Amino acid sequence: MRQWTAEQLDAITARERSVIVSAAAGSGKTSVLVERLIRIIADRDNPVPVEKMIVVTFTNDAAAEMKQRLSVSLSGLINDRPFDKWLSRQHAMLGNASISTIHSFCFDLIRDNINMLSLASDFRIIDETEENILKDSVLKDLVDGYYEKYPEMMEMLNNNFCGNSDAPLCRMILELYGCISSIPFFKNWLKGLDGQYDSNIYLQEYIKKLKNTLFVCSNKLNTAYEKASEISDDKLMTLLSDDKNIVNKALSVLETDDYEELSDYFSCVKYKNFPAAGKNYAYPEERQFIKKIRDSVKETVKSIADNRAMLVNACDDIKRHKEIMSALSQIIIEFSENLYKAKEAKNAIGFDDAEQIVLNLLAECSEDGKIIRTKLAEELSEYYQVIMIDEFQDSNNRQDMIFRLLSHNGSAEEYGNNLFFVGDVKQSIYRFRLANPDNFINAVNNAVPYKENDKRNSYIKLNRNFRSSEQVINFVNYVFKNIMTESVGDIDYNKNEYLIKGAEFYENNRNTHIMLIDKSDESCEDTEAVCIAEKIRRMLDEKISVSRDNGKSSRPCEMKDFCILLRNRKKIPVYARELEKRGITVSCEEVSGYLKSREVSVLLNLLRVVDNPLSDIPITSVMLSPMFMFSADEVAEIRLINKEHNIYTNLYDALGIENDKPIFSKEDMIYTKSKFLYDFINELRLLSTFYTLPELIQKIYDSTDFTSVIQLYKDSEKKKANLRMLLEYANSYELNSGNGLSGFIRYIDSVMESKGDFRSGNVSASSQNAVYIKTMHKSKGLEFPFVFIAETSTKFSIQDKLKPFQFSYDCGIGFKLQNKEKYEKFTTIPYEYICGYNQNKMLSEEMRLLYVALTRAKERLFITVNTAESEVGKAQEYAADIYMNQGITESLVSSAKSMGDWLLMTLLSHRKSGRLREVFGIYESYVNDDDFEISFEELKPDNDYETIIDTNEGKDSIEDNKISDRLRAAFEFKYDLKLSELNSKLSVSDVAKNDDSVNFILSRPAFMIESGKLTAAEKGTALHRFLQFTDFKNLEADFEKEKKRMLDFGYISQKQSESIQYEDIDAFLHSEIYEMIKKSCRTIREKKFLISINDLELENEFGKKYKGTGGILNGIIDMIIENEDHFVLVDYKTDKIDNLNIIAEKYKNQIFLYKKALEKIEKKPVKTALIYSFYKKTEIRIF
Repeated sequence: MRQWTAEQLDAITARERSVIVSAAAGSGKTSVLVERLIRIIADRDNPVPVEKMIVVTFTNDAAAEMKQRLSVSLSGLINDRPFDKWLSRQHAMLGNASISTIHSFCFDLIRDNINMLSLASDFRIIDETEENILKDSVLKDLVDGYYEKYPEMMEMLNNNFCGNSDAPLCRMILELYGCISSIPFFKNWLKGLDGQYDSNIYLQEYIKKLKNTLFVCSNKLNTAYEKASEISDDKLMTLLSDDKNIVNKALSVLETDDYEELSDYFSCVKYKNFPAAGKNYAYPEERQFIKKIRDSVKETVKSIADNRAMLVNACDDIKRHKEIMSALSQIIIEFSENLYKAKEAKNAIGFDDAEQIVLNLLAECSEDGKIIRTKLAEELSEYYQVIMIDEFQDSNNRQDMIFRLLSHNGSAEEYGNNLFFVGDVKQSIYRFRLANPDNFINAVNNAVPYKENDKRNSYIKLNRNFRSSEQVINFVNYVFKNIMTESVGDIDYNKNEYLIKGAEFYENNRNTHIMLIDKSDESCEDTEAVCIAEKIRRMLDEKISVSRDNGKSSRPCEMKDFCILLRNRKKIPVYARELEKRGITVSCEEVSGYLKSREVSVLLNLLRVVDNPLSDIPITSVMLSPMFMFSADEVAEIRLINKEHNIYTNLYDALGIENDKPIFSKEDMIYTKSKFLYDFINELRLLSTFYTLPELIQKIYDSTDFTSVIQLYKDSEKKKANLRMLLEYANSYELNSGNGLSGFIRYIDSVMESKGDFRSGNVSASSQNAVYIKTMHKSKGLEFPFVFIAETSTKFSIQDKLKPFQFSYDCGIGFKLQNKEKYEKFTTIPYEYICGYNQNKMLSEEMRLLYVALTRAKERLFITVNTAESEVGKAQEYAADIYMNQGITESLVSSAKSMGDWLLMTLLSHRKSGRLREVFGIYESYVNDDDFEISFEELKPDNDYETIIDTNEGKDSIEDNKISDRLRAAFEFKYDLKLSELNSKLSVSDVAKNDDSVNFILSRPAFMIESGKLTAAEKGTALHRFLQFTDFKNLEADFEKEKKRMLDFGYISQKQSESIQYEDIDAFLHSEIYEMIKKSCRTIREKKFLISINDLELENEFGKKYKGTGGILNGIIDMIIENEDHFVLVDYKTDKIDNLNIIAEKYKNQIFLYKKALEKIEKKPVKTALIYSFYKKTEIRIF
């Protein structure tokens, strides 16, 4: 039985109140949540049925996992209590339990109460892209109408926001609507803005902030003056006294509220030059320290002076705000109503609509703004006995109110007493989705620390981390206790928030590793990516150990143990390229997008050709694709037949369709290709008149064998998943629109024009042995033994500062305005104040994102620090500020421009960072009391790697100067003819042929395949694919059903399906090999590998031939059966050879190479190797 900590047990057993669980990273919150649910369901005295529970998770995957865990736990209880009908019933009802995302819950609630709404019961969920297109259309109609009805209002708005077009105004309205619509009953919130503009609150808050800024400047100058006094520098003391007078005078003018006088004063401010130092100046470091402080004060004062006009015009600008907001409120409210009507007409609603509809079902808003629960809300709050919310820190304001209204004895203002919230404010990272961590903070603040006998709403902290090593935890605690406060981070990271070590089984010598990298190195463009790739390559080669079985044993590290985390996706391809150069497999997100992916764009272009064959660009793309395999010269030849005609018409003429006088000889390949293409297009055009969209696309897949060709490409699984998703999107469009192929193409084009995209296909990565490259956002919830925090110097986004408006639920709305006559734009006090507020919230979010990234590591953290010359000044400024204040101040934290700045601040003040301070030339510094070890390593790139080329997918070659220099040298002096005859990369099957010739086998294009027939080799490929992807349990139960499933999911084509015979599969299922499969620990199918031939240490002629050449061997093992202490290697053959000895002799070399490679890679012996002959339906033992 699992041992729970005292805090976990409290969270599991607390009853008769609402409980807020603040669960830190790695604290086992999901296990706690599941255990609590199980105990509530199985409680002998007061059980709760599953149908009276609401469990809300953040993702569908999390909901599915929750149901699975509950099912397993309930099954275990039923085994212990077999005659307990209650438990059996709850297990049976689990499938219908309300365990889902908030949106799924809302949609279910709407369907249950559809009689109260104007929606039809068969409403659909509108696609995000379709919704965006609809928004544009509805807004255009509305704005056009407003020009007629309210010309003066529209002129006023255009004068403030537009130039030659009203597009900026329309964009702003849509963005404002997106922000405002998440507010519960937002019409009342909009009405409240009038009071804010009337109250002068923006000006008051801005002046308060200005005073604080000047006070900080004054304190800095006092510190500088003290330092000048210590070294008795009279010139500096006089200079700093004058500087203090400038700041103090500004403060005194601010007290008078005379902004005209303040503006005049700032316009006259002039600073004296910093005095030069003599030749033998005794205190150069102190002098530099003083200069840096003075320069920062001057910069701050200059910034205030530059904005002085904003203060003078503040009152007039705020009056304009009130007029503008009155007009925009009217437009936004009417737009919201019209948009919903347009969706109703389509019988479709979006995710935001679902939340708003549920809110309207649960509450009514009176004229005075009071929100009252409806009768339905009262009934539901009595019905549901348990409401559990996971990842509560990521809820928005509307969702938070829904939870309040559903809770027992709850209201719009207060939480009831049957809620169970789980979350962690420190991991709230979805502000861009309007998540509001203040909801969680307020819930905690309105609760009391948990005590068993105190029935008030309570909070419990789970701070024990069972994921990470002590070194990782020490570093995380150290960083955030120094930078995370209520001002920046929304929470004070004190001892109550510290992570506490829960895992006892990691090695104690794996200190956080700081990689010092000079990114100004001109010899390497992507220095950081190169250094990290080399570090990972070395760790793999050195077989660094990884703990397993809770520390009972260890194993050599594998690629899947590493993860590189980046702030955004921009540099993912760079890191992927550098890793792949070093023979490292990579798993990463697509950067280009779904619709622009190669495989999807080819399919869409073919559909465009079917819809309109006269368009040259799509047909050219299709001709050059792997489907039809025209060369560029062949396309050009067809195009030049008649420059006045399009390609399709030229095809018609070239084939002699009208007069039977073809331009091309029927024996030429270009004629064969052209004939197939022309006939295929026309066949599809005919089929498109009565086929559904999914049927038409499936026809393309089957006829061209495109999905099989995709198998040859890098990321083939991802590409196949994308093609399957295209079928789903087509099916969804067909069901919801019915406008046929032309409508679908127009829809896709409109999505692309609006820079929209679709979700890519999902590929299971659970068994993928690859280095993961992820954005920090995508890493949430994951864990890896070794985590690299890369590109830490990536600047925080300043896009919000460029927007025409600033929005905050707490502060209102501020605008940048323009003077159309003077052609000038200017910021305003409301804009500047709200922008400052939002910038602070942005910094808090970035800090929490850094927390998420650092807490992904299980065994060791690797962090990069840029040591380029350009960074020295900044590091010295930080060190001076930290020294001056004897620690890191909130103002220093707020000045950060990147996560790297925060990490640099904390590292500079760490006792063990002497090497870092030395690199930056810092010799006087403040260090704190923490003394846990940190290791430092200065790295320089060694980019002298030959790229391993994937011969299955052509890439543009990029000259590497070092490699080309070596090649030139080789050609100038000595040419080794024997070496030239060796292939740099061989497949195992090439070697097995025992032939020096190079054999390239390409898939036959569709026009070369006889209708309805596959070659023997292609039948073998079909059988291999079937066995690669089949579910053996399904296969045993029903062969035809499993074959249909694989066909439906695109794993095999129609022709391949027809070639796979029941007799062959049935014989395999009754073989000795299949018995081994059923008894094994696991099986690995189609195991790809890439290995240096030298690493195999071959003693035969082949090994001697390639010794020292750097040759690479790649192959695919059909099946590996893994047992506890050994592997069994299996290879399928379809050769029609009666003599089994001949088969064994033919393939023994291939099997031998598989054995050597597998043993080298997996570090486990291969004891048995078998060939299964499908022709003879029997096994052949090689050894």
